[in-house]
Amino acid sequence: MKKKVSAVIITKNEEVNIEDCLKSVSWVDEIVIVDSGSEDKTLEICKKFKAKIFHNPIDKGLNFNKNLGNDHASGDWILSLDADERISDGLAQEIQATLTKEGKVIGYSIARQNYFLGTWIRGAGWWPNSIIRFFKKGSAHWLDGVHELVEAKGEVSTFEYPIVHYSYRTFDDYIRKFHYYTTIRADEEISRGREITLWNSLWYFFLNPVQVILRKYFLMNGWRDGLKGLFISYSAGMVVLVMAFKMWGKKFE
Repeated sequence: MKKKVSAVIITKNEEVNIEDCLKSVSWVDEIVIVDSGSEDKTLEICKKFKAKIFHNPIDKGLNFNKNLGNDHASGDWILSLDADERISDGLAQEIQATLTKEGKVIGYSIARQNYFLGTWIRGAGWWPNSIIRFFKKGSAHWLDGVHELVEAKGEVSTFEYPIVHYSYRTFDDYIRKFHYYTTIRADEEISRGREITLWNSLWYFFLNPVQVILRKYFLMNGWRDGLKGLFISYSAGMVVLVMAFKMWGKKFE
C-alpha cells in the first residue's frame, strides 16, 4: 500500500520563494505550514495550495517550529523543507518510488544543491551538504539549535537526486541571515556556559576565524568557486568572529 506524504515547511515573509517551493511538492498528500508572523503575501499564496497553516513565534528556534509542523502532519512520511528550497523532478520520482516499498529504512539523507547569487557552489562544504529530510513520522526529529541536524531512530539510506536550495539570492538576503544566525549561535554558546575571557579571547577573536577561513577555502576547496568561493570562505570566518563579539557584548547588557 502506498504511504501518504506530508510536506512540512516553516515560513516568515517568504512571498518571493514560497510559490516555487509549493509547486515542487504539489504531488504530496498534504502541505503543512508553520508560520512565525508573515506580514507579506506568504500565507495568501499558501492558501492557494490548500496548505494547513499553523502559527507559532520563532522565539524557540527554527527547529522547534519544524518539529511542531511534524506533530501537526498526518502523513506516514515527512518531507521537511525550507521555503527557499525546491524538490527536483528526479528527487520527486525517487521519493514516490519508495512509498510502496516495505523495509527497515526510516529516513533518507538528501544532498543539497546550494546556490549563492545565482551560482551553484560546489566547494567550501556547500556540496553535497547532505541532510536527512525525508523520514517516517515519529522516527526522527530536529535537534535544538540553529544547525540543521535531524536525529533518526533507525536505518537511514540516501537518495541520488538533490534538493535545490536558493540560499542567498542577494547580498541583502545574506546580511539579514548573517545577523540572525550569528545572534542565535551566540545565544547557543552562552546557554552552554561558554564565555569570552582574557585567556580565550585570542582563540575566539583571531585563531578560530582564521582557521575557519583557511579550512573552507583550501581544505574544503572553496577556491574552486572563484571569487564567490573566496567570499563564502571569508564570511564563514566572519560568522564565528561576529558570534564571539556578540557573546562578549551580552556581558554588558
